[in-house]
Formats: sequence, C-alpha cells, structure tokens
Amino acid sequence: MGKRSFFLILALAITAVAAGQSAHQLIRKGNKAYQRGDYADAEAEYKKALEKQQNLPPAWFNLGNAMYQQQRYAEARQQYQNSLELSHSSQEKADAWYNMGNTFMSEKNWQQSIQTYEQALKLNPYDDDARYNLAYAQAMLKKQQQQQSGGGKQNQQQQNQNQNQNQQNKQQQNQQQHQQQRPSPGQLTPQQADQLLKALAQQEQKIREKQNESQKPLPVPSGKDW
Repeated sequence: MGKRSFFLILALAITAVAAGQSAHQLIRKGNKAYQRGDYADAEAEYKKALEKQQNLPPAWFNLGNAMYQQQRYAEARQQYQNSLELSHSSQEKADAWYNMGNTFMSEKNWQQSIQTYEQALKLNPYDDDARYNLAYAQAMLKKQQQQQSGGGKQNQQQQNQNQNQNQQNKQQQNQQQHQQQRPSPGQLTPQQADQLLKALAQQEQKIREKQNESQKPLPVPSGKDW
C-alpha cells in the first residue's frame, strides 16, 4: 500500500511569477523536510506556500502526504481532494485517487477504498499498485461481510437460547408460586384454619349441651306402686 509522492518539478518555477516562485520555493523546502521525515515541518512549509498561491495542486497533494504520515487520514483526504479538483493531468488525478484510497485503507474502510482505487484505475489502468490494493480491499471487505453474517447467526442463536432460558425460568417461577400456595404437610391455610376452628367450636358446643343434659334433676317418682 505504497503512498505516492508528488514533488514539484523545476520547470514550473521557471515560468511562474514572483509570488509563484516564492510559493514553489516553500514547496521545495517542504519537500526537503518531508524527505528527512520532518512531516510537521513539511506541513508548515506547504501551508505557507498555499497562503501565497492556492491554485497549486502539488502543494495540496504534498500537504496531504505530510498529514497522512502523521496518521491524520481525514485531513489528508481533503488535501488530495483539493489537488484532484485543481489538477489537469490524468496521472496527477490518478495519484490523488490512489492516495485517497490509502487513507480509507488505513481506516479499514474497505468499501470506500475500493471505490477510490477503481477511480484511480480508470485514469491509469496500468497501475499495478492500485490493482493490488483494490484486490486486497475487496478480499478484506468479503471477509468482513462473512464475519458479520456469522456474527448475526450467532447473535440469533444466542437470542433464541435466551428466550428459551427465560421461558424455563418463568415456568420454574410459576411452579414455585403454585407450590407456595399449597399448604405443606402440617401447615394450614388461613381459610382451612378458620374452618377447623369453627368445627371445633361446634363440637365443643355439642359436648357442653350433652353435659348440661346429664346434669338435669331426675324426675320425681310418682306415687304409683309398681
């Protein structure tokens, strides 16, 4: 996934106006910092060049490269887009599309990287790097989709298992509640206890009535001689 570099050629500086020459000099200064690996310094020089002259595709392109090296992919992508809009060369446009694809690749945005590499190949069908990166992005997108599909099936299975477990838990709770409503051996519900007390009270009343009857005075014997 090589990143394209686009350094300003000296021929542009020869035909440029004074202000343009200053911008080109700043670009060359930025290129030197970039080659040393001083990407922050290179970025600063490219920005200075653009302050003097904004219609320079190489300045935007190289600014994108400096940001890319600092892993600021979204910002780099915007600079490549600016370069793309200002460029007139098919090769320059193809390189801008290619590097935009690299920013998406670095973010693992496979779908967008595929689209940008395809744009690069439309402008330069013989770009082996773009073709390789396109194939890689397509393979990674396919793998991602398979994983998501498998994960969806696993999630569905997990949901089904959870539903079954919930149903089993509800059944167990219902059984426990039903068992709790039944009096265990030796225990009575309040209704049963009340009925039993009433029955005992009635039985005691009958016993008292019989006791009262036994305590009644014997009848007075009549005067009849048997």
